[in-house]
This record gives sequence, C-alpha cells and structure tokens, in this order.
Amino acid sequence: MAKIASTAIVALPKVSDAVNKITILKGVVTLKPGSQAVMSTGSALYVTAKPETTINAPKAIAEMFAGRPPPVLTARYPISSGSSAFPFDFQFTEADITAEGLYEDTNAEKKANIYWWMNDNLVISARFDSDGVAATRDPDDLVGRSFSLVERKDNDNTFRYSSDVEIQLQGRGVGGRFITTKKEK
Repeated sequence: MAKIASTAIVALPKVSDAVNKITILKGVVTLKPGSQAVMSTGSALYVTAKPETTINAPKAIAEMFAGRPPPVLTARYPISSGSSAFPFDFQFTEADITAEGLYEDTNAEKKANIYWWMNDNLVISARFDSDGVAATRDPDDLVGRSFSLVERKDNDNTFRYSSDVEIQLQGRGVGGRFITTKKEK
C-alpha cells in the first residue's frame, strides 16, 4: 500500500491591518441636484484615482499605457437598494493601490516617496453602476470626477493630498445615454 504524503495547510501572510488603515486619500461622493441614482440589488460605486500626467511614471508604465496615466488606486463599494446611499464617504488606503501604482522601476534612482505617483496631482473619478458590473455601461449609471492636489510640507520630503475630495455624480448626458442604451432584440 502506497503512503500518502501529508500536507500541512499554511496560512499565507495577510496585509497587516495597520497598512490597511493608512489613509492616502478620502472624500465624499454626492449627487448633483436633479440627479437620481437608480438602485438595484447589485448596485455599486466605483472610485478610481490616477495621476494627472505621466511625467513621474516609470518608462515601462508610460509605454504600457501609451502615455496615458493608469489608475493607481481603485475601490468598489456595494450599494444596497432601498438605502439612502448618498452622500457616500469613501477612502483609499494602501490596500487599494493597483499593480500599476505599486510598480517599481528597478533601474531608476530611489526617491524619497514610496510610490512613483506620490508627487502628482490625482484625478479622482467615481461611477455609480446601477447593475454593479464594472464591464457594463448603462444609461442609468452616474459619473463624476474631481481633483486632489499634492500638498508638500516645508523643508520636508513628505506629502499629503488635499483634504476631503468631493465628487458630484450626474448622468452621462444625451450622447452618453445614447451610446449606453440597450438595444431591443
């Protein structure tokens, strides 16, 4: 009879709770007056942040995204139907950094900041997705964006982003609604 090798279950280390609690940026998502969020069972709010430019991006990132800044922070927040979801407070922590945001150019000179995009102003975009599926675009989805400017401390290499960002969601407009309208079969 063949022996079966025993296997031990090893727990992989988790990102420490301390890291998850380091807030990079926070803000609030509101509805523009006259806008209405059409809720469904799977509704979700997607919030992303990307640098305003690729000036500080590693060469590989700039080339990979054809000179357009990639998202460096992303978060998905489920929104339950029947709730008063807005205003909605959000925050980005280090747990929300994308692979592109974590990218480290091993050939580059080490800089004082941890991430390549930390000296850049950020464009913060939000989308209320009525069906909760990021890949779909529906006429009832609401969109908005804002900016967070880098604030540097005097005589110090540390930074922080401007305090609470406010993003107002609104409909996509006539063109956006036309493009996202579902066709009857």
